[in-house]
Parts: sequence; structure tokens; C-alpha cells
Amino acid sequence: MELKLLLDRAAMASLHKSAWAKRAGLEKAPRRRLRSTYFDTDDLRLKQAGMTLRVRQAGRKQIQTLKGESAAGSLAFDRPEYEAPLGPSPEVPDLALLPDDLRTRLKTLCSEQSFIPAFSTDVRRRKAEISRNGSTIEIALDEGSIVTRDGKAPIREVELELKQGSPSSLYAFAEELVEEVPVRLSLRAKSERGFALKEGQAITSVKAGSVLLPENPLASDVLVAALSSCLEQIVANEPAIIEAGDPEGIHQMRVGLRRLRSVIRLFARKSDPLDLNSSSHKARELAAVLGRARDLDVLEDELMAALPDEALVDVNHDPVLRAIARARKEAWAATRTSLTEPEFAKFLLGLAARIEKLKEVEAEGALARPAPAFAAAQLEKAAAKAAKLGQNLKRLSTSKRHELRKELKKLRYAAHIFAGLFPGAKTRAYLKRLEALQDSLGALNDVAVAETTLASLPIAAQHRTAAAHATGFLLGYHARRAETDMKEAARLWKKFEKAAPFWRA
Repeated sequence: MELKLLLDRAAMASLHKSAWAKRAGLEKAPRRRLRSTYFDTDDLRLKQAGMTLRVRQAGRKQIQTLKGESAAGSLAFDRPEYEAPLGPSPEVPDLALLPDDLRTRLKTLCSEQSFIPAFSTDVRRRKAEISRNGSTIEIALDEGSIVTRDGKAPIREVELELKQGSPSSLYAFAEELVEEVPVRLSLRAKSERGFALKEGQAITSVKAGSVLLPENPLASDVLVAALSSCLEQIVANEPAIIEAGDPEGIHQMRVGLRRLRSVIRLFARKSDPLDLNSSSHKARELAAVLGRARDLDVLEDELMAALPDEALVDVNHDPVLRAIARARKEAWAATRTSLTEPEFAKFLLGLAARIEKLKEVEAEGALARPAPAFAAAQLEKAAAKAAKLGQNLKRLSTSKRHELRKELKKLRYAAHIFAGLFPGAKTRAYLKRLEALQDSLGALNDVAVAETTLASLPIAAQHRTAAAHATGFLLGYHARRAETDMKEAARLWKKFEKAAPFWRA
């Protein structure tokens, strides 16, 4: 298992001077130059299969490495590796060095296509090893670059590899580093970064993936898989926010944080020896910070942008637009600060450690129940709450409509978590109708949130009259659109009511 932590220039300088580096033995470790070439077919078939093939030169040694696909839902890269020494100056990898089954698989996968260099890395590495609580951890500090035909990108990272012992020790040791040096946790291997650079791929947001379950799962297996899925979504969207400034990254990380809280709530127990509730509280705090930026993103990019052109001529929106832009900039700065503080990294490491401990302990009580029975009971409760609130939807007050939307969101998260237990057309149809209904109510909620957000904007005294006029026009325009949205929501509610609950089969 390998855990990857990224550093900027300042953090790299801090790490060299840190007490953590001294404890790790990096201070006296020699630097070695590692030059690696990554190979694939012309149409990147290995990459598509989640595999990487490289040849690394370390001094006079040449090492060929084939890496398999990483296990999903973990901060640490948990994947098989096959290494073998090569001759002094190989031009291409030698598949004869692989086990028979892997060699056959690669030949089938690549249809006898030849492997060609895709990109290379040139790294200077310090390496040390430390023993902690019966575990052995290898520390590698890398500084260098990824090089493609069209450009290069810097590499500054610490890799912590668990050679022996408990994954909990790996996360605890990483948390000690976080306390002293500002680092960012990453799910992107050098190979993934290299292929992205080669293909000119921009960093983008990541939606929630499927919750992967074993055969005949217990409720505890679903809990582990669901927590892992949430963790993966949260971490995967950090680059979209920090590096790309993508508003959708904020939205998707916020979804991940909300999904996490829903999972913990679904599986809540009176006794919580792993203290999952502390992860839930931190997720709530982070979601609130992201929420301010998200509300302003929606206000500027969606609600203001939807105004007809003539409105921008007839009404002076400049004071409001300037106030929104200032507030949005401040909200984004607050978000970036929250995601680069040690508390965020500690939150992620703590959650990852709790997931590993859940894998190690024997399930008890409700968590020992067969997953389908547990899921059916939870889904039935969530659906009943939503159904009760949804009666007479058209007559609901704004606050009650918001409450309904929250309950539908909880139901949607639960349905997504448990969907893998009930595969089939009935499950897909139910989710489709539920998502359409929730999205419709979300559009209505945007207008209510916009009113609160606009009221909180500081406007200079000399611009308040113009700002009030512009705000009134904006809210009035979207209120008229909301009437149409409300009719659509009522129609979708009736359609949803007819959807057969997939868990009752």
C-alpha cells in the first residue's frame, strides 16, 4: 500500500528542515537519480485497463515493473506490482519476464501491438525506512519532473509505502507529517499525471462512482464500501478546486461530504467505538464553507446569467454584479484555505484509518445483518418520511418544501448506496424518477437561497437604490420561472409516487 502526499516549493523546503524528516531518517539518506520510461500501445490499451508498464533506470540497474489496477475507495494505492531486472540497455519491456497468465493477458489485451514510450519521469529520490508499532514503512521523497513530447510538469511528493503491518500505522505516520508540513493528499499516481499531460487533459470534477460490494455482503460490508466511495469523491475533487478553480469541483466535493454524513447517519449506532460521528461533524463544517462559495457560483453563473439581454440594458445590475464577484472571490479564498489547512488532511487520514479498522473488526448487531434486509429497512424509513412531507406539494411553504428536498436527498443517497444490492430495471427506474424530482426542487431552492445570499451582500450607500431595484428584478424574474418549475415538480412528484420501491421485491 502506497500513500501519496504532494508538496509545493515552500512545503518541500519545510520538510527538509522538519523534525519529521529527522525521525524518518531522510536527513542522512543519499539522493539517487531514477529515470523511468512508461510504455503503452499507440491507443493506450494498458491505461484503459488500469495497468502501467515502466522501465526504471537506477544507477546501472534496469528494473521493469507492471502495476495492476488500484483498489477503489482508499487513500492508499493498494495494487499488485510485478518487478524483474532487465539487461543493461533494453529498448523495450520484456514480457517474457512476466508470469505466464499475465503475459497471456497482455498479449490478448494489446492484440500483439508493440509497446512504445508514452512519457518519462526524471526524479531524485531520498529513501528511508522506519518501524512503528510492529509495522514497517518505507519513505520516499521525490523531486523532479514528468516529461512528454509537448511539455513537462514538476514532481514534489512523499510516498509512504506499507511494507508490513497495519494500514492504521501508515495513516498515523502520515498524520505526524501533516502536523508539521503543509501537504496535500493525492489519488493520482505519477502514471496518471503523465498520461494526462501527454493527452493534454485538463483537471476536472469527479462525480460519485458506484458503491462496489462483495458477494453476499453484510451491512458492515456496505458501510465500508459506502464510506470508501465518499472518501474517494471528496479527495478526487480537491485538485479541481485547488488547481483548476472549477466550480463543479466545489459542488461535487460538497456532494461527497453530504453523502458521507448520510452514510454515517444510516448506519448510526448508539455506541460508536470508531468515532465516525467526529468525521460527520467535520464534514458538516467543511460543507458549510464550500456551501457559501457554491451559493455564489450558482447566483452568478446560473441565475444572473439566465437574465434576458434586455434586462441588462433596462436595469443597472452593476452594483450587484460587483458585490457578487467580491463575495465570490472571498468565499473561494476561504474554501482554498480550508482545503490546504492541516485539519482537512487530518480529517481525510482519520476517515481512511477508521475505514481500515472497520475492515479488521468483526461485525456485530445490526451491522452483522445481511445487507439486503438492512437496506430494505433503511430505505423504507427514508421513503416514508419523504412521502409524508410530499403530500399536497403545491401548497407547501418554502421552508416545508426545503425540508422535503432534504429528505429526498437523503433518500437518493441511500438508494444510490444500496442500489447494487437490487440490480434491475425497477431500481434504475426508481432512481431516475427520484433524481428528476430532486433536481426540479433544487431549481426552486436556488431562488430561495439567492434571496438570502443577495440580502447578505455589502452594498455601498450610494448604490443601494440601484442594487435594490436590480435585486427585485432578479428575484421577480426567477419567481415567475419558479411557478413553472413548481408545476413541473408537482408532475414529477405524481410520477415518482407511482415508482415501485425496488427494495420490496
